[in-house]
Amino acid sequence: GDLTRVRLEALSLDGALVVRVVPGADVTIRNLRVSNKGWEFGELTGGEPEELAIRGYKLRKLQTRELIFDQPGVYVVDDGPLGLPALVNSFSLLGVAVALAAALAGMVLLRRSP
Repeated sequence: GDLTRVRLEALSLDGALVVRVVPGADVTIRNLRVSNKGWEFGELTGGEPEELAIRGYKLRKLQTRELIFDQPGVYVVDDGPLGLPALVNSFSLLGVAVALAAALAGMVLLRRSP
């Protein structure tokens, strides 16, 4: 996908991270720590579909952290000091609900309404 409107400032990545952004969403990843089992490449055992045989491996997605921004707006992701999420500056009920869900997922999501 198009990540041209995603700004990466600080990322500690030990595992897998997927970022999905809709057109009109501006995302700054200010401070993000991701640690999970990630993805691993597996050997083929024979009898796999042709697309896997051509590729020569299969991908096992063990754990993934996903950041999904499915509404236009301005977002900041910040795990906060010591990795503790902080909740700041939500200007609408929807923004509060999104920020609360994000905090429960272990991150901070700041949304400023345009």
